[in-house]
Amino acid sequence: MKRLGIYVHIPFCEHKCTYCDFNSGYALEEVHYLKALIREIENASSSFLSHEINTIFFGGGTPSLYTPNSHDKILSSIFKKFKVNASCEITMECNPNSLSFEKLKDFHAAGFNRMSLGAQSFNPSQLKTLTRIHSRDQIIEAVSHIKRSGFSNFNIDLMFGLTEQSLEEFENDLKMALSLESRHISFYNLTLPKQHPLFSRLPHDEHCRTMFLKGENILHKSGFIHYETSNYALPGFECRHNLKYWHMEEYLGVGAGACSYLETCPQWIPQSDPCSGHIRLSNIKTPESYVKSIKDQQHACANFENLTNDQAFTDYLIGRLRILEPLPLGLWKERFGMGITQTLRDILLKHHNLGLLNFDSDKLYLTDKGRLFLDEILIDFVNLNTDS
Repeated sequence: MKRLGIYVHIPFCEHKCTYCDFNSGYALEEVHYLKALIREIENASSSFLSHEINTIFFGGGTPSLYTPNSHDKILSSIFKKFKVNASCEITMECNPNSLSFEKLKDFHAAGFNRMSLGAQSFNPSQLKTLTRIHSRDQIIEAVSHIKRSGFSNFNIDLMFGLTEQSLEEFENDLKMALSLESRHISFYNLTLPKQHPLFSRLPHDEHCRTMFLKGENILHKSGFIHYETSNYALPGFECRHNLKYWHMEEYLGVGAGACSYLETCPQWIPQSDPCSGHIRLSNIKTPESYVKSIKDQQHACANFENLTNDQAFTDYLIGRLRILEPLPLGLWKERFGMGITQTLRDILLKHHNLGLLNFDSDKLYLTDKGRLFLDEILIDFVNLNTDS
């Protein structure tokens, strides 16, 4: 049986953070949007009768702003309309200030078995600069509530390369996260456009690379596996849903602005657009327009893209290079029916000659230096697909 992940987007926030470029920040609305979400789930289900759901991820926005009752209704609709694996990973993104012990107990009872906490930093000054509306103490309290309410599997999200951040400040953030006994820690390099008012206060690239390597060393010593460029986990606690994105496995996105990658053509795609077997979809972004589209058309698809085999081949490489284990080229050829094209070979040779990656007839993998310059490598492949 084919496997499918489901991503549920809740775009509402108490406050839009200064660095955030996700489809989020809308004022909370929990009646019409909830009805539309459930209708989209029900309408989509008939296209995936041969699939088994093995991961579900609620992202945002701030999904934890919704009541446990609303989340229970969403999960119940998924369990009713789809075949859900008994060991399905079900994650909710949450912010520290939106949680209580009682709420978390109800989330756990509804079926969630993994939480991802957006801490970003434990430093009060950095939280203020990032315009986060929680405090250091609220992070610590939220983790206590998460553990007491029955969640043994939870992630703490951190950032590094913050404005004028010292190496010691970053180390303190990471050590605090470890002291809270999280089984999974993510840390992302803050990136901002040049026109952003905070851009001039960001540390230079070399300082950020030092932070990255220091963080990696601290986590390795604590038994964490560096399984994806920004993600670390104790063995067995890797995020299975996010691995779908990087392995380019099928996932269905529901909600305003949600994206999907599918190899199965959903029923709402017009027959005049035959599916290539590699399909990218994205929904209408604003919640109000999304709700109207679900009501009027039974779906909210705004963009439909049939990827060519070459595009899918390249997209897979872009995601797969983020995973730090070597890529067996035999599996690549088996999946896409093609080997490395001359164009791809030229790009690979360029970065091989720069000491960033290695490849032979069997496998492709980043060097230690390549891990530090991954964005520079990936942009060549992104540009290749843009030009296609």
